[in-house]
Amino acid sequence: MSKHWFEPSPEDEIDYFPKSKPEPIPFDKERWTPLNFQPAETITFAVIVARKMLSKRTNEHCMVIANAVANMDFIVKAILGEKTISSPLEPNYIQAWQFSGRTLFQCLAVFDISQTGVKKLEWFEVFAVKVLMLCAHYSRLTISDSEGAALTQAKPTESLYQAVVDCLARAEVLEKHGRTQTSAKQLGSKGGKARTLKIQPLENIVMKLYLEECKQMPILKAANCIAAILAKTQPELLELTKNKEKAIAIQNIIRKYKDGKTKYVI
Repeated sequence: MSKHWFEPSPEDEIDYFPKSKPEPIPFDKERWTPLNFQPAETITFAVIVARKMLSKRTNEHCMVIANAVANMDFIVKAILGEKTISSPLEPNYIQAWQFSGRTLFQCLAVFDISQTGVKKLEWFEVFAVKVLMLCAHYSRLTISDSEGAALTQAKPTESLYQAVVDCLARAEVLEKHGRTQTSAKQLGSKGGKARTLKIQPLENIVMKLYLEECKQMPILKAANCIAAILAKTQPELLELTKNKEKAIAIQNIIRKYKDGKTKYVI
């Protein structure tokens, strides 16, 4: 191949960039709905508080948020170089969920939650749904043999309980101090922050594509591939950078990430 990069065709994109597959959420539309499942007694307090935070949301909203959380967890695991969340039937299942609230909290700025489709979504609501997800897993592990013998191979542990408490605490902190609606004017009033917010959507999608699809490539090749994808799918995002060489701008974003100079990486 004479070029140092290539522009994938639609067919190439399907084969060359396999889509990530986050684990299914622990809810369904019948018994295990986010706002109605019966929690284990030990973590009932967390479910009550989380549902109070979500008092303006429906089960449908919570299901959408839960799917977004599953995707964010998958990307966070990629950032940390860890395995994806395990199936509830696998031995390392509890361990995989153990620090997920903490790691997501560290990576808040990677994600644009306004893209979920849930209007005026706040981060504390995201973490409240995550609390319910952890509580649903905890509760499922307490099901008796008569209801599901396979699930009783694993039992709730103290570490999983602590994960619930930790995630709930983060939701409470975000509810008190991290509301987007009350801080938007302050953020937008300062020039440097305003410029950062302006280009952040491009940085977010660049890092998402890089971590999900191009992480194994050399940086220059990855940048050119991402530029080609965005030119076809979301060209308006490329206009957020003043650099005429879009691939170079993307390369700079990736390099800052790898050098640890960006705010949105741990």
